[in-house]
Amino acid sequence: MQHLQPYQVRGPQSAPRAFWGTTIQPQRWSAIQRYTPPGVPILDLGAGRGAYVEALGSLGFSVVGVDVYRYPEWHDRPQGIFVNAAASDLPFDDKRFHTTISFEVLEHCPEPHLVLREIARCTTDRLIFSVPNCNLDNALRKYNLALFHWTDPTHCNFFTKDTLQSFLVQENFTVLEMTDAVQIIPNNYFWDTLRIPRRAANVMKKVCKRLNLVETYWSSILVVAEIPGSR
Repeated sequence: MQHLQPYQVRGPQSAPRAFWGTTIQPQRWSAIQRYTPPGVPILDLGAGRGAYVEALGSLGFSVVGVDVYRYPEWHDRPQGIFVNAAASDLPFDDKRFHTTISFEVLEHCPEPHLVLREIARCTTDRLIFSVPNCNLDNALRKYNLALFHWTDPTHCNFFTKDTLQSFLVQENFTVLEMTDAVQIIPNNYFWDTLRIPRRAANVMKKVCKRLNLVETYWSSILVVAEIPGSR
């Protein structure tokens, strides 16, 4: 794991990534549904604009979203739903939450071991999270194609499944599930590079997908882990 610039709490400005926390990703949502009992308190660490906070809240969960940035979407929400704080210094009582979810956050944290310890301090049962998969053994390298996480200057940790497993064991977490998440489709990029009408390119993308001709790649590692001492 390589460490770069500290990732500190930002002021009232909104984050530079317009898409952070705007969508629900299917594999992540499935893990939450399978491992989280109805109605339990949940911490969304790295909530962004709050897609998971809103979705889980609508299902009756008591959810708090935390981020180092403040977002415009927070302004009209009740006080306490969103909290501006650093992942390594969470302003919550011990064992306040049953489950913590945290998607694409640890790669930004210069001291990820402190983040895991803070999660363990304020969570009783589960951690469900994802990080970019930085395995170099993939076919995209042959064509000198870089996944987004290799070009994001805010990333300071680079995990593979093996290094992530070792890191979690070192911090006394028990891994229940480790799978691929966030499908990427280089086939779409191929059709976009051809000098053909956009309509024709879009048709060919759909044809390739329908005929199952598209190779599947995954950009993230999704983990479900037990909090230390939860058994």
